Amino acid sequence: MIKYSMRKSLWVVLPIVGLVIWWTFRSLVSVDLVKMLPKSRGVVVGLEDGWAVADFMGSRGLMGFAPKDVWKMEEIFPYMGRCAFVVEEGDVLGVFMASRGNTKALREGLVRGVKLELLSKVPIPIWGFATSQVGLERVRSAYLDPGSRMVSARKTKGPNVIIDKLPTGERVEVSWSMDPDEGVVGFSVYAPFERFLGDFKQRELMAPEMLGKGSLHGFLAMEGPMGPAVLKAFPRLGELLGGGMKARLGQGLGEGKRVMVLLSDQGLDLFLEGEGYVTGGESLAIPEELKELPLPREVLSMALDAKGVEEVAPYLGDRNRRLLELLEPRAFFFRVLSPNRAEGRVLLGQ
Repeated sequence: MIKYSMRKSLWVVLPIVGLVIWWTFRSLVSVDLVKMLPKSRGVVVGLEDGWAVADFMGSRGLMGFAPKDVWKMEEIFPYMGRCAFVVEEGDVLGVFMASRGNTKALREGLVRGVKLELLSKVPIPIWGFATSQVGLERVRSAYLDPGSRMVSARKTKGPNVIIDKLPTGERVEVSWSMDPDEGVVGFSVYAPFERFLGDFKQRELMAPEMLGKGSLHGFLAMEGPMGPAVLKAFPRLGELLGGGMKARLGQGLGEGKRVMVLLSDQGLDLFLEGEGYVTGGESLAIPEELKELPLPREVLSMALDAKGVEEVAPYLGDRNRRLLELLEPRAFFFRVLSPNRAEGRVLLGQ
């Protein structure tokens, strides 16, 4: 009877113990490492898988777009799983989970370029690192004392994030998720769009029928008064539009009116709400890459397929043009949802 009772008790206790261990493991593994960072005014980066992001950027030739200080931590990239770090002037410091590779090299100090300290051993080793001893001491202090950590309230969704501040002190946050099998990057943006586009209200506008000539390769749709602001933000866009269309866009329309520029096989066409299509107006063939994209109902939205990107690229700045060349997007979509929120998607070329 005693043995039977003990066995019966174990059948009750063991599952409970297992659940406690599992939830403890989950809570430790899913910890937000960004919230472990020390207070800083630098650029904050949080990644779901540091090595996967570094490998992707390296394979696409994108590492040149990363701050040069990030290269100092190059040797710990292969060990990185989830990670968070701050890029300050001349220093990089942060924490990462060593979920791959032979961590013996980390423990024995065989990794060059950074100072390392093992902060926690279970369930996955959490390492603090910095490119200076002072930085490592700050990381250690933040790990031990929550009062010395930065206060970071996420404004966007997505497992990967970059948080920065404009010279005015306003916050900019970009988060993203990747589906490497499908070659899709979805991103979300928190930023003061009113600063660049002028005052506007969050609203859903009409979505005019896509008309033009030939096949559609992209569109830029906006709230009526935004025309001058968009031309100011992208000065070379006027060259793409041509004199007459640039002048009409620059005049803008009243609040709540829709302005749209269509890019097709035969060039550009302009739609002005109240006047209809100033140029163009025939049925358009919609390519597969653009069929699933949302209709242009937001205050600002744009979409481009591969040919649209190719047509627009020469009118962008050197840096953006080079970025598009490396990514080789099959399609790009972006829309501003409110004065401080936007989202988009990039379909990458293989």
